[in-house]
Amino acid sequence: MGLASATAARTRTPRAACRRGVAARTVLALAGCLALVGCGAGREASRGDEGWARLLENRAWIEEGAAAPGTTRAWMSGGQLMTASCWEEPRFAPWRWTGDTTFEWREGERAVRAEVAMVGPDELVLMLGTGVVAETRRYQSAEVVGDPC
Repeated sequence: MGLASATAARTRTPRAACRRGVAARTVLALAGCLALVGCGAGREASRGDEGWARLLENRAWIEEGAAAPGTTRAWMSGGQLMTASCWEEPRFAPWRWTGDTTFEWREGERAVRAEVAMVGPDELVLMLGTGVVAETRRYQSAEVVGDPC
């Protein structure tokens, strides 16, 4: 191996290891959340339409075309939202249903309001915002996509 090849291999290794580390921590955090839900923690927090809630909650959803690669969200039935990406540590925020198909969560100081436009076993489409200005966010189930990083 030449000097240039060895240097390139060393400079790529920490970044790949970091991404694997963040992905591993994300999986562990999600597994921990799912374990709590499996024990029945906070089941009463869910108020959305029962069929839609069953499809949306307690699953990892990977956002298509997100600014941060591999942006993953999991709306837990106990009222916690886990958000992570290939480059970021998992973050947790409260969320709640506000109607049969609408819910909200906080991103920092900003409240995010969403309406479920479509949800199925493998796909989720949300309309974010209110009024004339609404943004569409599409997600695929992590069970279909696998490791996004």
